[in-house]
Amino acid sequence: MPVAVRFAPYHLPLHPPFAVGDHKLEERRGLIVELRAEEFCGYGDVAPLPGLHRESLREVRDHLKALSDVDDHESLAEFASSLDDTLPPSLRFGLESAWLGLAAARRGVAPANLLDPMPRPEVQINGLLDVGLRGARRALEAGDLARYPTIKVKVGRRSLEEEHALLALLVAELPAGVRLRLDGNRRMDLADACALLDGTDPGRIDWIEEPLRDPSELGKLYDHTGVRLALDESLQDQDDAETWRRGIAAWVAKPGVARALQGTMELGRRAADAGLVVVVSSSLESGLGLWSLATLAACLNAEPVAAGLGTDRWLASDIIDPPFTSTEGAVALTDAVLQPSAEAWPPDEEH
Repeated sequence: MPVAVRFAPYHLPLHPPFAVGDHKLEERRGLIVELRAEEFCGYGDVAPLPGLHRESLREVRDHLKALSDVDDHESLAEFASSLDDTLPPSLRFGLESAWLGLAAARRGVAPANLLDPMPRPEVQINGLLDVGLRGARRALEAGDLARYPTIKVKVGRRSLEEEHALLALLVAELPAGVRLRLDGNRRMDLADACALLDGTDPGRIDWIEEPLRDPSELGKLYDHTGVRLALDESLQDQDDAETWRRGIAAWVAKPGVARALQGTMELGRRAADAGLVVVVSSSLESGLGLWSLATLAACLNAEPVAAGLGTDRWLASDIIDPPFTSTEGAVALTDAVLQPSAEAWPPDEEH
């Protein structure tokens, strides 16, 4: 039975503005996609991010206009394999999310139960610190960081002295159980990364993610410091993580940028076989997309792993009601609403 496809645009103000490379965004634009079969429907978020995705929102819209319906299938794997390989990654993520919602509605179960028979009822969220020493002091004084089990700290942006001081402050002021994940965004050379880690307490660090401009030197960094590594861009570039096995603790996956839901589930199985974990991370999706990512994160890894879904803090409003919120360091899947609000989705309009 064919499944009907419809979509509608949305735009959400960002506060403060969000920077991606040279792009400074004051609003987040995307498309809500609906898959409907008889009285059942599911929704997904299609939101290519300027500066991150290769496809534009216009290109995604053109693809959707060509999809009047899609084939129905019994499983996500079958549905995912039926999609055109040329579909942009952000659209594949939205369509797979919508299929999952549709299939769950027809079966009368939660979406996570279609991915795993025993999903976690709660997903931990890592905090994000992308400010300098003064900003970190203000966040600590306000208590904004202590509620998270894990804090992701952006490094490689300041002088070595300030970054050492920043990390020392966090180690001293945060509760002993709070873990740190460092993220270099490929900003450092090998010598700078070694100098940073040599002056940092390794006992509080889970890993450092993508620190080097030249990722071929990641093994040398691990050999010198003993600090484990996480892959994001390198994983996307290689598509064969076996190349990067030595010293790797985690693979950071952005399903909205590559692999979507089914591909990330397959990545999770590979990670488990290699003794690694997969960290589900967002690309500034709306709350609808963040709930899909949280659903996926609940079904990965043998033990709970904090996901990188705290980007909701930039959303001044949302397309679901109640909005997705990660401010307490975790989200409970029982609270998930995997459909847009009545204000965001006009079912009587044709698109």
